[in-house]
Amino acid sequence: MRILKFLTTSIILLTVLIVIVVLSMREALLFIAVEKVKSDVRLLRQIQLKGEYTTECVRRGTVAVNQESATTTQLRFTNNQDYLIEVLCNQFSLDPIVVKTESLPPMVSKAAGQGGIVWGEDLSGIRLEIAGREGAVWLDQAQVYSSLTHTEGDLGVQPFTSCVGMGYQCCNSDFMQGMGKQITGVNDCDKTCFEQCLDRPLVLSFASQPFVDPKTRIVNIRSGEQLSFSYTLSSTQQDAFAGRLTEENDNLLFKTMLLLQALIKQENITPEDLPLEVSLSFGDGQVETFSTLQGSANHVYTCSSGSCSYTAQIKATDLKGVSSANSEISKIKVQVSN
Repeated sequence: MRILKFLTTSIILLTVLIVIVVLSMREALLFIAVEKVKSDVRLLRQIQLKGEYTTECVRRGTVAVNQESATTTQLRFTNNQDYLIEVLCNQFSLDPIVVKTESLPPMVSKAAGQGGIVWGEDLSGIRLEIAGREGAVWLDQAQVYSSLTHTEGDLGVQPFTSCVGMGYQCCNSDFMQGMGKQITGVNDCDKTCFEQCLDRPLVLSFASQPFVDPKTRIVNIRSGEQLSFSYTLSSTQQDAFAGRLTEENDNLLFKTMLLLQALIKQENITPEDLPLEVSLSFGDGQVETFSTLQGSANHVYTCSSGSCSYTAQIKATDLKGVSSANSEISKIKVQVSN
């Protein structure tokens, strides 16, 4: 009985100790991140006031207008953790001078929708996040401020950066569907930059009997003739922790921090199969539905004139509302003649 009591007490104490260590580590990492970014923002001010790169910008062809500075300094994120200290030459802002490359401490990331800090009189700032805690660093009237608590409102001017730099994702429309907030004004995928990219169900094949021409995707039949369709689909899944645990970070404390962050963000650690709703539109107003990855259907086409043209299309939609791409392989053009 004493041994059982000792073990129970030891487990409770160990659990409390781990929680204390994890929470302390979280606070320490957030503090270090905020101070690091503040230090680099002060570096922006130093570069701007000393005009260290003015000569280089003039050499590139920059011309000062109305006695304005020939340069602009900024802290620009290239992803949620890595950022650059840059000098932009007026008239050559797309070719910045990289002063140095930095990264946030492990586990700390920049909040999505923000690209960095631009030095100047206008409001400009970023939020930093780690396992449910948030801090912020911002400029206002050329003064540097910071906070280790949640800050409300817009943080002003943002640098011109990539979709990943803003904490979003470029969604390949053929294989992915953008979900959540969409951002424009990025320097890569301006029309397909979303908060999240979800894999589309894939149409592996859509065929007919008589056979469809593989190049033109056209099949020719007579009016009143039966046409048989068949399809094969694929539903993809991703592990929520895929690629996040590396050998160098394969330790209990790091895994515990990842688990805490995942629980707070309500990530799905184990993905579930997503049933599909499949619709086969024959192009003449009739539709047949399925719920399987493979299926077939027969249909009789009629034509009251000399020739008619219909487009049959297969479309799959999962439980999250993500639909298969409207691609050539998902369509068959049916030419009906009398």
